[in-house]
Amino acid sequence: MTIKNMMRAGLAAAAILAIGTGAVISTPTPASAAKIKIKLGHPLPPPTALHKWAVILKTGVERRIGDKVEMQIFPVSQLGSIPRMIEGAQLGTIEMIQMPPAFFTGLDPRFGVLSAPGIFSGIAHGHRTIHDPDFKKAFWPIGERKGLKMIGMSCDADTAYATTKPIRKLADFRGRKLRVFGSKFEIETLKRVGATGVPMPLS
Repeated sequence: MTIKNMMRAGLAAAAILAIGTGAVISTPTPASAAKIKIKLGHPLPPPTALHKWAVILKTGVERRIGDKVEMQIFPVSQLGSIPRMIEGAQLGTIEMIQMPPAFFTGLDPRFGVLSAPGIFSGIAHGHRTIHDPDFKKAFWPIGERKGLKMIGMSCDADTAYATTKPIRKLADFRGRKLRVFGSKFEIETLKRVGATGVPMPLS
C-alpha cells in the first residue's frame, strides 16, 4: 500500500511542531512489500507536540491497517541531522520526516516563504492559509520534483524568541545572536533589527 492509498483510506497526516509551521514529507513505499515498515524521523524530543503527533499517527495507521504496517518513530534526529534526514527521504531510506518547511529551502527557496515576518495574523490565520485549496495546490507539491511529497501541514504556535536577557523593544535585538531555522527570511529579519541569525539544528 502506498502513501497515496493510505491517504485514500482516510489516514490524514499533519505535522505538529512546537514553533512555527510544520510539514510532513514522505516517499512512496513499494506496493509489493508483504509488510509495510515506515520509519518516521523528526528532530525534537518526545515531550513535544511534534512527537505526540507522531505517536497519534502511528496508532491510527496501525489500527486502521492492522499487521500489514509497522511504524517506528525516531525523535531527536536519531536518523541523522536534518539535512541527512531530508536526503534519506529523497532516497527512500526514510519513509517519513517531520520538520519546519524552512529547512527545505536548500531544495527550493519557496519553502522559506512561511518564515516571512507578519505573514500570518495569528495561528488560526496560518492554519486556514496552509489548508486553503489554492495554497495547497501551489505550495504543497513544490518538493515533488526533488523526490519529496508533502502530505500534511499545521500551524501551531506563534514565533517566539527565547533569550537570557529580556527583549522589550526592537532596539533590544541589537548585538544579539539567535538560533534560526536557516531560511533567508529569518536571517534577514534579525539582520534588519541589528541581530544575527545563526542556523542551528533543532536537536
